[in-house]
Amino acid sequence: MDLYGKQTLRERAARVDERWPLTHSALQAVLPLYDPEQFFAEIRTIVQSRPEVMFQEAIEHLVVENVFEDIGKIRNAQALGTLTTLPALVLKLVQAVALVVGLANRHCYSTGTRVISEAVALPDLPDGFRELGQVVLTGDLRDGEQLGAACERLWRGLNIWAEGHGYRIISPQRIPF
Repeated sequence: MDLYGKQTLRERAARVDERWPLTHSALQAVLPLYDPEQFFAEIRTIVQSRPEVMFQEAIEHLVVENVFEDIGKIRNAQALGTLTTLPALVLKLVQAVALVVGLANRHCYSTGTRVISEAVALPDLPDGFRELGQVVLTGDLRDGEQLGAACERLWRGLNIWAEGHGYRIISPQRIPF
């Protein structure tokens, strides 16, 4: 159990970062035994009223910093023929995209172990995410070629989805040349 002062909790509730779909569920689901000042209702309101730009920045950062890297590692594993590394890399990719869609849908996941199962049930998903998520959930990660093709479909779908939502996943400020 974590104990924080009121101002610290307000500040935490106001943050939106890549892990918001995981970290802020607890802030919205408090069932206080005694709260005459309605403090936890205030916290819930803070969590739910963050401006759109905060979510957009978190999504763009997550795609650029995590998803780009994950898809690159998957492509490298395929090129090098190290297909035994694919299951772990695919899981990491699907979890990162689940955080992206959680942010986009303003959905906080109930627990860390339910991220993918809850994410595939959300509306407004990139093409290929639901299918690859189901592959991960069933645990059938043996066919490296099938996994690679599914990751490429998700990558294409994510780019189209991001463009359709106005997310800038290529930031001129992040490219050093």
